[in-house]
Amino acid sequence: MAATACAGRTFEGRLSLGQAKRGANGAAPAKFPITYVVAPPAADKAASKDGDKGAGTDDGSEVVKAGAQKLAEAVRDAKLKLLKELKGEADEQLYEQLVAELQREWPAHLPLLLEVLRR
Repeated sequence: MAATACAGRTFEGRLSLGQAKRGANGAAPAKFPITYVVAPPAADKAASKDGDKGAGTDDGSEVVKAGAQKLAEAVRDAKLKLLKELKGEADEQLYEQLVAELQREWPAHLPLLLEVLRR
């Protein structure tokens, strides 16, 4: 790509396929017109975070949200593990209570749905 190529710039040319044979009976290569529009550069995560700071978001709050999300997922996974260990009629009430709570918070969590179907 040319160094002067910037986003939105258009390059036009011809694409030749085949090989021209020397002599009178040689077939000419196939030629096709081609147009290429330069795409904007890909934005990586570091650049997008810098751009978000201008929008008024705080980088520290993103870390807190990520930590809170990890904690919530860890608690969910621990409850699901307990569900799998509960067996018998004595644990039925606790099982139903945990299933109701988890389905309220994580209705589309596939391992939870599979556990409910298994039982």
